[in-house]
This record gives sequence, C-alpha cells and structure tokens, in this order.
Amino acid sequence: MRLLLTIFIALALVHDVSAEQKIDIHSKVDVTLTKLADATGNGQVDQITLRILGQDFVHPFTWALEIQSNGKAIYVHESDDAWLDQFFNDSGFVLDCSGYVDCKQKYYFKDLLGFLLVESTLEANPHALDKENVGSIHTVARNFFRDECGVSGEVATEIIQRMVIQIKAGKALTIPIACSILTFLGLGG
Repeated sequence: MRLLLTIFIALALVHDVSAEQKIDIHSKVDVTLTKLADATGNGQVDQITLRILGQDFVHPFTWALEIQSNGKAIYVHESDDAWLDQFFNDSGFVLDCSGYVDCKQKYYFKDLLGFLLVESTLEANPHALDKENVGSIHTVARNFFRDECGVSGEVATEIIQRMVIQIKAGKALTIPIACSILTFLGLGG
C-alpha cells in the first residue's frame, strides 16, 4: 500500500476551472474541480479532475483525483479523509480561515487541488535525478510504471527520459498523496 505516491507529469497549465461554491452544511456534497494541463508531456491538453464527495458538510469527505488523456483515465487516486476531518478545528491547520466549516471549505474547494498539483524542478533535491540513487525518479518511476501501469523496458526508459527533461526545464508537476500514519504502517486508516 502506498503512503506517499509521487508521480511527475509535465505541466503546461492552460486553463483553471473552479467556481466559488455556496455551502449548505446539511446538504450532500458533490463538487468537481478541474484543471486542464499537458499531463503527459505530449503537447496535448489533458483533464485533471478532483471530485469531492460527502454525506454532508459535517461528516468526513472522500475524494478522487483523475487524470484523463485522449479521453482515457491514465491515473486515478481515491482518498477517504475520515482520519483528516478532526484537524479542521485546529487553529493553523488550514491557513487564512477560522472554524471547522470555513477551514474545511477552504481546504477542499480552494487549497487541495493546488496541494495535489505542485510545480517542481527538484532543485532542492539533487539526488532525485541521480540514476544511482534508489529513491530517484529513475527507480521510483520505473517501479511505478512496471507495477501500476504494466510498462517496462525501453518504453519506461523513454518516458522517464522525457520526465527528466520536463523536470530540468522547470515544467514538471508533482502529485504528492498524503495518508494517515495507520495507512503508512499498513494497519488500515
């Protein structure tokens, strides 16, 4: 089970679609936020969608991040944020808000998509591009492509080389997926 999954995709932000949402805390939550970007590095615009669901605003949310390229889902991650929900009452957990409802609204509808799609050049981590480092993009991406996508050999090498070019050019996007410590330890969560 993956605790922190980071994949790198080329970023060419074309359009940001997100509307202000009026909140009725007792109504079902079903909100979709979308960004359009070149997620594959092929020069074509792909759709990155974050769908947030909840019984109502006072219960924990679940969400799904999906990247579609040429009409096909190429990446999907789902999260149950029951472990996270308690922290929206904590002062400072979400910046520039006050109270559970205000902070939860800001986190999910304004901050989360930005937290999930982080521009990165990896300048702060010189080992990230070092082929000899087991934690480098070369090893991590190759394992991800093999285990999650069924892609290996020359095809994986070519993809990784394109990713490195995008990273060095400052056109990379990192998708960090956080989870609870229980999930990290393999105990559920």
